[in-house]
Amino acid sequence: MKVLFSVLFVVTISFSSNGQILNKKDLKNAEWLSDNMDSLFFKSDTIKLIEYSYVISDVIGFNKNAEIEVPLLKHGYYIRLKFSKSGILDLWKIENNKISSTQIGDRKWEFDKKDNILRIYRDNLVEFILQPISSREVDIYSHCELNSENNPLKTREITMIKKK
Repeated sequence: MKVLFSVLFVVTISFSSNGQILNKKDLKNAEWLSDNMDSLFFKSDTIKLIEYSYVISDVIGFNKNAEIEVPLLKHGYYIRLKFSKSGILDLWKIENNKISSTQIGDRKWEFDKKDNILRIYRDNLVEFILQPISSREVDIYSHCELNSENNPLKTREITMIKKK
């Protein structure tokens, strides 16, 4: 009987500690990319966000990062998201991995830690409600001297389900 209670306790603790895949701190002043082949970011029921972790130049607006997106995605179409500390979300649609990008619109973001939900607003209306369902480590390659041996960089991919 004690063994059963011990097992149940350990299982309960492991579920509760894994329940928070994402938190507000992960998003503040962070940049992420998402697969956008055939506009999947806007149409799909699930999306995958991949975190940029190595900023090369920190300029106002679109930052330059060390990571190369195309080898990971297998194409040059993706969405780039920049979450500001103030709750502003800049979102760019990247095509054919060109430096030029277009800002799609002014958006805001809000993370509800109680429900573990990310809300994205456009024109003060909820555009997306996203809930993280899994997280995993992925390899992404670099094109700068941070990685002179050309070993892949480690970053995180979060799979999110759209509730709206």
